[in-house]
Amino acid sequence: SADVRNLSKAHIVPTGTLYLKDDQGVIKRTLRLELLEGVDSILPQRAERLVASVRDVLEHGEYTGDIRILDGDVEIGAAELPLVIQPREE
Repeated sequence: SADVRNLSKAHIVPTGTLYLKDDQGVIKRTLRLELLEGVDSILPQRAERLVASVRDVLEHGEYTGDIRILDGDVEIGAAELPLVIQPREE
């Protein structure tokens, strides 16, 4: 997920992409980030969360999450964060 704050004077309709990269920089998974159900836009000076749905199990390990946030065709934010996927406990 990614928290997005709208610092502009107009509403935005952001979407995003999360690229999960391994330690060699190879993209292992691409996930679409969208506003929560029932939220259509982010009003000025407000924040909302973009989330991804993961239907299958991700292989545990260390990744880099490369996040790109767009409003239409314009990139309005980006971040790169370390991510650790832990083995599932039975």
